[in-house]
Parts: sequence; structure tokens; C-alpha cells
Amino acid sequence: MIRTLLVDNHDSFTWNLVHDLIRVNGVEPVVVPNDWDRWQAEGEKILDRVDNVVISPGPGTPLEPGDVGIGPAVIDGAVRRQLPVLGICLGHQLIAHLQGAAVERAAEPVHGRISQITHDGKGVFQGIPSPFEAVRYHSLAVTDVPPNLTVNARSGDGTVMGVSVPGKLLWGVQFHPESVKTGHGPEILANFAEITRRQGPVRRVRDRVVPLTLPTTAGEKDATDTRRLSGDLFRTLFRGRDAATTVVWLDGNAPGDPRARFSVMGAADGRHAGPSAATATADVAAGTVTVTRGGTTEVLNGDVLDWLEADLARWNIRGGGLDEDLAGEPPFGFRLGWIGYLGYGVKAQCCPGEGGPNSHPADAGTGPDAAFVFLDRAVVIDHDRAEAHLLTLDRPVARNAGPWASADETAWSETTAAVVRRLVAGRDTGPGQGSVPGTVEGSVPGSRGLSVRVRPELHDRGDYTGKIRRIRELIAEGETYEACLTTVLDVTAEEVSVDGTVRSGHPACFDIYTALRAASPAPFGAYLQLPGVTVMSTSPERFLRVDADGTVTSSPIKGTRPTGDTEEEDLRIRAELQHSEKDRAENLMIVDLVRHDLGRVADPGSVHVPELFSVESYATVHQLVSTVTARLGDGAGGLDAVRAAFPPGSMTGAPKERTMRILEELEDSPRGIYSGALGWFSLDGALDLSVVIRTLVCAGGRLTYGVGGAVVAQSDPDAEYEETVVKTGPLRRLR
Repeated sequence: MIRTLLVDNHDSFTWNLVHDLIRVNGVEPVVVPNDWDRWQAEGEKILDRVDNVVISPGPGTPLEPGDVGIGPAVIDGAVRRQLPVLGICLGHQLIAHLQGAAVERAAEPVHGRISQITHDGKGVFQGIPSPFEAVRYHSLAVTDVPPNLTVNARSGDGTVMGVSVPGKLLWGVQFHPESVKTGHGPEILANFAEITRRQGPVRRVRDRVVPLTLPTTAGEKDATDTRRLSGDLFRTLFRGRDAATTVVWLDGNAPGDPRARFSVMGAADGRHAGPSAATATADVAAGTVTVTRGGTTEVLNGDVLDWLEADLARWNIRGGGLDEDLAGEPPFGFRLGWIGYLGYGVKAQCCPGEGGPNSHPADAGTGPDAAFVFLDRAVVIDHDRAEAHLLTLDRPVARNAGPWASADETAWSETTAAVVRRLVAGRDTGPGQGSVPGTVEGSVPGSRGLSVRVRPELHDRGDYTGKIRRIRELIAEGETYEACLTTVLDVTAEEVSVDGTVRSGHPACFDIYTALRAASPAPFGAYLQLPGVTVMSTSPERFLRVDADGTVTSSPIKGTRPTGDTEEEDLRIRAELQHSEKDRAENLMIVDLVRHDLGRVADPGSVHVPELFSVESYATVHQLVSTVTARLGDGAGGLDAVRAAFPPGSMTGAPKERTMRILEELEDSPRGIYSGALGWFSLDGALDLSVVIRTLVCAGGRLTYGVGGAVVAQSDPDAEYEETVVKTGPLRRLR
């Protein structure tokens, strides 16, 4: 359904238009007279609840303010919102006049007469025969057309019969499509409705900024630890009273790392969820996506990436996404949208025929193949500036969504801002992730003064090294260059009280994540509490970032060493990793693979490697990282880059197609979420995804943790096994 605002210029044919619009739109338009004295007080609210505008015929001239009344203000408000506008007769003349055209007496008055209309087939004339017959009622006509106004139609005598404004959603027709003798009048109104559907209602993202620091007596600001505050804020908003059941927290938790500058949090239910909040899960084997929004669940057939692309296409966010009244663009790319993950099994849809079918389909113990939350409200924390950004959508954000008041979003922003201020004012400031590694601390709901002990059940050495030997044989036979062999470990977790006593029962997933983020800070931390699964990630690796302008970045990791016990040992280990021929070979093969993957959707010549073989250090490991950049080619979007590069090459090996088939045969169980991608898909087309490594998954009563490593010709089976043990370091630090 499309809701139209119809401005009545006190014409005798307005209600003919009303009935035509009901038939085309499926709902009655909102009708206001052009002299409505409440427009100044109520008009903006009405425009916030409609999808397009029609200015009716009427007597008089657009040069006389009393004849057109609120018409110019309505058009101005619609243009600011990018709402389509159709002017008919006097409305057509008003649009032309506002663009600088002249409106003068026609050669002769034409009332109730039928003319042949010739047109260009564009806009409201699409699919209409040319010429066609239309009824005219006018004494004035548009003349002296300026360059910013396009003439789309004329009558046989040359009179302008249709105009449009390039770059704006403004159309005008001089004739009367609602007349019983106008041929194709309903089709013209239907074309206007279709233009509205394609455009979608433009929605603005509003951003309210709340400082996370307190002024001091000297006029300076305190040194609030925003990463610790981020955890406190998440607990307060989403874990306290009226706790939400479906929540997400993308946790930039690596001080000094530019990739960890921002944290994003929100919910799909509870008092902090917006009216368009939703969840979605995918079943690759069934070929379905299940979407729940507003209490209604719909099962859709198709691939998850196709669904995601189609859903994002339904939203229309004003230029870059943000309210034009803001002083400047926020420094982050997220403009609200979907947050969640793509499990490794999505490869069967993303690259069919390449990786082969999924030999081990996802089950309750691995969670859905993909799962997402749609956020139309979110809190974004800028750790560098010590600011919280409260993002809202100020209008219905999807076509056919029911109207809701912007006042609701203003109220949420004000309430949430007050919570943030109270939290900042009432907590201790200063550095620290918690005095005891792995301790759950804090003074907000959810903190219990407990530490968490986590024990992975290590995989069988003989079985794993045997598979490594098999891969080396396949490499020698020319079947692959490098294969990333993985396994998923079962994990047990216990609560430990402050006196060291093990408590009965299992710790809550959020308590585990709180301990994990304290012990192993990472740039792509994440806590996702989704339908059927909870994900706790401390990933250091970026899979893909695609900016709204089409810039693509991928930073694959290949090459891992444990941190040293002393500074001297640590420096030696870093240097050894940086110059290791084996690790450089592993890394280089994946860099060339990523270059290939991105080259499928990039502008020719735009794929570059600005960083090769850099060492990044974390709490338990050093890793060898490279960066590949590209620019999307014409017609390509962010999800095209995901299709081209998924699953992450650092988790498959090369050549990707053959190697994925080999791994399907060697690995005994589904990878599930592990080695997939996790992050956000913004309404403006941008996205940022990490590789799902260093990640605990709770699903179907199981707690699991994936580990693995690249196998090349030089690989030593026992050393590769030990590397997987090193990668359980974040868990072992919680013992």
C-alpha cells in the first residue's frame, strides 16, 4: 500500500482523483484543502507519514499565492524528504513556476476537449502509447521552460503537457488523468505509484551525540575508560530490567587499534528495540530464510545473500544516510541495518559448484547457517572521541511499513541519553579492564563478582596430524597449494567464586564473554544473542569492509606465534614470524587469492596490496597480516564483494574451489559459524565483516570453539597441531 497526500485546490474533480488513487494505492489518500490553517503546525507530521504527494487541479494561477495556498510549502517539504510529487493541471503549473518557468495565457482556453498527447515514454509516461488521447481543462500554459525543467509531453499544438525535474522526484501533467475520457489515466497514476515503490520512502538516520566524559573544575575532561564503560552500558541497557532476548554488541575492544574505534549495540525486542526491529535466520539445506518482524514470521524461499540484498534494496536512506541537519557526518560507516553472521555453510549458496555441497549440514549444536538482527535503533560508541551516538530512523523505513511517529524515536533518544549520562556520572573512571583477568566485574545489573573457568577438550593429535599428512600428499600430487584444516572443540565452562570455589551450574554466556573480552581484547569483539545461538567472538581479522563509496578492504591473517614470556623473547618471536619463509608463503598465497576474489567485482587496475607481511600482536599471539584494497566496478555492490570472496580465503586455502572440496572430505563435522563472517550490513550499502575465529558458540546445549591452521608443503604435522593449541589461548587464559 502507498499513502498519498492529496492537496485539494478546491477543484470539482478532486474526489475522482481520490477514488482513482484508492484503486492504484490500495488505501485512501490523506486529503487536505490548500487553505488549511493547521498546515504550519501539523504539515510536517503528515509528510512524515505519507509516501508521495499529488497536487490537484483547480481554478486560478500559480502566480497568485491565494490560489495555491499551502502548495509551495507542501512541495518544499516533499522535496526535502525526497517524496515523489505529481502535479495535475494547476499543480503542474505550480511545479513549473517554482522551477522558474513562465505560466501565461494559452493560445485559447481548452476545457473539456480531447487532444492527442505525444510523450517521451519516461517517468509517469512509461509504457503508455504515444500519442494517446487526454482531456484538457485549462486557460493557462507553461512557457519559457528553463534548463532545469524537462518537457516530457506536448499536445498537437505544441503546448507543454508534461514536465519533470531532473534530480528531483517532481512530475507534472497539464491534462486530467482522472477524466473518464482520458485514455490511460489509471496507468499514469499507476506509474507514479511504481516510481514511489522504486524510490521507497526516503528515511533519515538521526544521530544524537552524548559525551562519555565529565567536565572537570579546570574545564578539562576526565579520562573515562570507554571500553569498560561500553560493557557497563550494554549491561544497563540490555541486561538489566526488561532485558531483551535478542541483542547484539559489536565490541571494538583493542585500545590503540584504529579498527576498534567503534562499538555498536542494539536489540530486536524489549524497550530499546524500534518498531521495525526484526530477526532473520537461514537454512542452507532447505533454501529458506525465516524473518520475524512485529510478531509476524514469514518463511521465504531463496539464498540468504539474495534475500539480504533484496531487503537492503527496500530501504532508501538520504544521501549517505544521515540527517541533513547534522553539523557533520559521524566518523563511522554504520547507518543502521542488519547485524549478524554468515556461517561457513553459506558457501554452498555463495559459490555453488566450487566448494561442493555441505557434507555436514548445520544442526542445533552449530546454530543456524546465518542469523541476523535488524536494528532501527542503535548505540554507537566512539572510543577515540569518548562519545555515544544514538541512532534512530525518524520515519517508517520500509515500503508498506505502518506509520509511526518520529516523536517515539525522540523519546527513546532522550531516555537513553539520560541513562548514559547517569552511568557516566555514577561510575569510577580511569583505565582498567578488571583487576583480575577473566573476572566479571562492575556495579550494574548482571555483575556478580565471579570469574569464569573455561576448558576446551583438545582434539586427537594422531587424527589431526594424519589429516595434515594427507594434505601434504595432495599438495605433492598438485591437488592444492595450501589447505586450512580446522576442527571444532567442545568446551566446558564453570563459575568460580571470589574464594576459588567452583559453583554448581554453568555461567551465563554473557558472563563468559565479559571474562573473555577482559582477558583477550580484540578489534572485532562481538556478543550476539540471536535466535537459536549465542556467539562470543574475539576475532582479530577483518574479512571485508566495503564503504558506501565502493572502497573495499580485506586484511587476511596467515601465520601465528604465541607471545613470549619476556620482552626479549617476545621480540625474538615477532622477528622470527616476520621473516619465516613458510609463514610468508602461506600469507602470500591467501593475498593472491583475495586479490583474485576481489578482482571479480573490482574496477580494472584498482586492486592493490598496501600492506604485506605486517605483524600484529594480541594478548596471546602474534599474527602475520596483509591488506588488500579495491574499488567496486560499475553496477557492483557490497554484497557482490561478499559473494566473490566468501568464504574467507584465509579459512580455505588455495586454489579455493578444489581445496574446499578436499576439506569437505577430510573434516568430520560442520564448521558452523566458525570460519564464516560476522558484522554489519548498513542501510546505505556499506558493510564491515570480521572472520569468525577466536569465537565461542553456544547452541543446542553445546559450547564450542573452532581452531585450525594452514597446511603447506613445508608444514610439520606436530607443529601445526601445536599451533591449534596456541589458538585456544584466549580460553586457557580464563583457567
